[in-house]
Formats: sequence, C-alpha cells, structure tokens
Amino acid sequence: MLDLSNLNLSSKLPERWRNLKLACRIFWASNPKSARIVLMLTMLEGLLPLALVHATQYAVNGYNDTPEFSAWLGGPALVYIGIFSFSQIGISLVSYFRLNHDNSVSDHMNSAIQEKATTADMIAFESSEFYDRLYRAGFESEDHVLDIVEKLIILVSRTTTLVGLFWIVARFEWWLPLLFCAASIPLIATLLLHAKARYQWSKAWTQTERESGYYNGLLLGNENAGEVRIFGLQDHFRKHYKKLRSKILQARLTLHKKQSMHATLAHLVSISLLSIGLLFMADKVQSGEISMGSAALFAHSSMLCFTSVKSVVGESASLYRSSLYLTDLSFILEMKPKIKTPPNPSSLPDPVDMEITFKNVIFSYPNATRPALDDITTTIPAQKVTLIYGENGSGKSTISKLLYRFFDPNSGTVLFGGKDIREFDPQKLRAQFGVIFQDAVRYYCSAKENVTLGRVDGPFSESQYEAAVKNAELQEMIKELPDNENTNLGRYFQSGTQLSSGQWQRLALARLHYSDRPIMILDEPTSAMDPWTEKKWLKSLKKNSKHKTVIIITHRLSTAQIADHVIVLKKGKVAESGPPDDLKKSGGYFAGIEKSNMRQF
Repeated sequence: MLDLSNLNLSSKLPERWRNLKLACRIFWASNPKSARIVLMLTMLEGLLPLALVHATQYAVNGYNDTPEFSAWLGGPALVYIGIFSFSQIGISLVSYFRLNHDNSVSDHMNSAIQEKATTADMIAFESSEFYDRLYRAGFESEDHVLDIVEKLIILVSRTTTLVGLFWIVARFEWWLPLLFCAASIPLIATLLLHAKARYQWSKAWTQTERESGYYNGLLLGNENAGEVRIFGLQDHFRKHYKKLRSKILQARLTLHKKQSMHATLAHLVSISLLSIGLLFMADKVQSGEISMGSAALFAHSSMLCFTSVKSVVGESASLYRSSLYLTDLSFILEMKPKIKTPPNPSSLPDPVDMEITFKNVIFSYPNATRPALDDITTTIPAQKVTLIYGENGSGKSTISKLLYRFFDPNSGTVLFGGKDIREFDPQKLRAQFGVIFQDAVRYYCSAKENVTLGRVDGPFSESQYEAAVKNAELQEMIKELPDNENTNLGRYFQSGTQLSSGQWQRLALARLHYSDRPIMILDEPTSAMDPWTEKKWLKSLKKNSKHKTVIIITHRLSTAQIADHVIVLKKGKVAESGPPDDLKKSGGYFAGIEKSNMRQF
C-alpha cells in the first residue's frame, strides 16, 4: 500500500529550505551556462540603480555649478541620460535571458516529473491522495519553481541595490537604514502569514479543483461527446461544474477580502514609520544643512530604498509561499519504487518452461473492504491457451497485474518457471509479456505507427508488420483509410480519421502480434468485436500462437472454444480449473454458466 505518511506538511523551516534548495538545483541543472549568464546580468542589474542615484546627484549639483545650459546638457545631464539608457538596456537583456532560462527550467522539471510518474509503483495510482499530489506537482509546481527562480534572481538584484542604498542613506544619519528596516516588519509578518494561508487554502481545495476539471473534461472530451448528447447531460454537467467553480470563487474571495484588510493596515503602519525619516530630512533641507544635489540624492535613494525593501519583503514572502507548494514536487521527485531489481537477479526461463503458478496469493487494493484475490492457488501452463473466466470484480485483471509485477501480493508467491517472480529484473520480466489491456489505448498517430509501437526497441520488420496486420484482420480496414497505413487516426489532431471501438481494438491486437513476445495476455480482447470478426480472429489467434503462452481474461464464454485450460474465478477465489471439456462434464459452476448462455442464445 502507498505510504504517504512520511510527508510532513507542517511549516518547519528545514523543509522550506529543502524546497528552496530543490528549486535552486533545478534552476542550475536545467542549463548551467544560461544560469551563469542570468546571475551575472542580475548582479549588474542590481548595481545600476546605485549608479543612477549618484548620477542624479551629479546632474543636480552640476546644474547649479555650470553657468551654461549647453555645457550642463553635454556633461552631467548626458551622463545621467547615458546611465539611465544603459539601465533600461540591461533590464531588457536580463528579461531576454531570464525568459530563455525559464523555458529550460520548465522543460527540465517536466521531464523529471514524467520520469518519476512513469517509474512509480502502479499501486500509487490506486490512491486519490497520490493523484492530488501529482496534480499539484505537475500543474502547479511548474509555476512555483519558475516563481522561486524569478524571485531569487530579483532578490539578488534588489539586495545588491539595497546594500548600496543603505550605505548611501547611512551617510546622512546612521539610524535611517534601521528605520527603513523597522518599517518593513509589518509587511514581512503580513505577507508570510498570507503565504501560509494561501497554501493551506490551495491544499484544502485541490479535490474540488480536480472535480471541476473532471466535469470540464466530460463536457469538452471527444470520447464523451456522443453519450453526453444522447442522454442530454450537457446542462447536468455544466450545473455541477458551475456549482463547484462558484464554491471555489466564493472561498477565494473570502480569503482575499480578509488578506486585503490585513495588508492595508500593515501598509499604514509602514508608511507612518517612513514619514518620520522623510520629515527629518525635509527639515535638514529647509535649514540648509544639505545641498540640493544631496537632497535629490536622498530623495531618490529613499524612494528606491523603500521600494527595494518592499520588493525584498514581497519576494521573500513569495519565496516562502512557493516553497510550500514545492513540498508536493519534492515528494514526487524523491519517490523511490519499492518494486525494483534485486541485487542478483535470476535468469529468465526458456519460453517452453514459462509455467506460471500462484501459491496462496492474497492481494487487496488500498482501502478495499475485501481482498481482490483471496488465497489463490492455481497454475497457468506454458505454451497453452488459458482462459481466465469470471464475473466483473472477480479478480481476473488483478491476476495479470501481479504477473507483470505492477503490484506484489500481500502474501503468497507467484512463480515464473518455478522461481519467485521477485527474483527477476522487473523490466526484463515485463518484456516477456505482450498485453492488451481492458481499455486499449488509442494512440493518435498513423495506423502503421499504432501497430509498430508494439516494439520500439528494435528495427522495423516489414514482414512482421504485415503478419501482425493480417493476424488482427486489419487488411481491409487499412486499405479503406484515406492514406492507407499512413493515415493519422483520431480527431485529436488535424486531418485525423476516427475509428470505431472495434477497429481500435483490432489495432491493439495487431500491436500485440507485432510485439512478438512469448506470453500474450488479452484482457477482454473481443468485447468490441462483432461475432463474425471475433470468430475469425479467435481462429487466427489459435493458429498463430502455437509456441506462445496465451492468457485470455474475459467474461464471455465464446473465447473458450480455443482454450486448452480454464480458470474460473468467483469473488476473488478459484472456483474451479482444468481443461474446458472436463469442466463441462463435471457439472460445476463453469458448466452451469455455459448452459445458461446457450439457453439465452
């Protein structure tokens, strides 16, 4: 079962630092060369305001000291204009390189999440909490990683500026920098509290956000469009969607209203403290203790100092808020699969020896009220066609998931060629299986690529491709496509051709045949086929799988005609097993179901 208890969502400082370090690692690892350029330009950007305030003092004093306007314009004013222009060019350069680096960060992070999601234990996907965290990591963390990177860059720039400004202001009175710092305290406290509150709000409303996204997908999805219209579900789903979005909006407005009141009060306190310094310096100017140039220097420095302090405080609070969101990204990136290669993996058996045995296997899904498999003991013979039959929910598909080691049993053993499957490398074990899942994936690419996706780790084989198409009874369908085998399928992309459910299923069967693996597992392979196509395909399957182990999972007895062995499941237990003819003669559960089906037919 997925253990999510090790993720501490409390606001402990070490965890925040770990998240900030994670963002910095992503920032650097995505493109070290670009990261260096961005940091260098950011430092330069931080120094330019200091040059500008000194240029202001030089220009104002020069105006008073230079008798001719043209001389002033060609001297101090020109210096000021030059530094100001250079600062604007610098800002544009930083923005350009930062935007490029943001794209690198985004691609790097998405690649890391994709790798973790595709290597995570399949049991994780049985947990709604895992989906919540994957949602926050994949759909929210990208913005927050970029936000942290951006805020760190701005912090470097603003802090560089602030240190210089404090030095300039302290030359007038030593206590003025302390006053500016004191004025920032109410803002710091307010912004940090708001950051935590927004994260807690987001965490509390993730389920509702996902639920509203689900209804939005039902309304917009191509696969749902027909049924939504037939049953007139448009208004019903829109009503649910609007209700959920209204709840989210109301909750967000309530939070914003409360935080706006706090922010207004904090700004009033900060402005009151800053006014003390401004009034003090105004008195100095009026008494003539400082020159007009020095007054301009102080005024410009004070304005920049206040905005820089406010910026540093704001960016720090944003860092704190974004670091909270990275808890989920950190969790996903630090996930380690429990199903992994043993230190000394065993060699896989030859296909002729690939007999599969379940010994006292018990398996339960997370939060299930009863086991999906309850003390299963049975054997699947090698190089035979085995039918696993049972009603919906009897545990048929779970057996196949244990075979691929998507899951491990809670107790008991699964043997493969006489050895515990946990002794093998999981990837090499899975490479022995060609599979059609119950809901075959619809790949929106060409018909030919749909088939050849069955084996992407080897060179293309024309003869095997043609054999796979023939075995799946696809020749006529491909000939009728607008561009034959090169026709793009599905309506998701432009110029795609849609197929029927049965045609998609036969494409999946062709993909299975092209994979050419020693064990074939077919989960409800003929559920979308008409009886004539099903009969032809079953005959072809039997003919072309003489040296393969074939496992057909179904609740349709029509496939029993090609089975050498039958396993009947009932409520997670083996009701009976053996050759189909023996089961028919025994008068047991399987025989009763077959007679019932014949009477209905």
